[in-house]
Amino acid sequence: MKKKIVLLTISSIVILALSFTTNIKQMSENELPRITSNTII
Repeated sequence: MKKKIVLLTISSIVILALSFTTNIKQMSENELPRITSNTII
């Protein structure tokens, strides 16, 4: 039972980390053009 719980927690942490990194990438991609356009203007 303990092994299953550990595996579940590790898998959930990995999934959370992956979703977090993808969200950061999307945010940075969306914010980069705005920052550059603001600095040019």
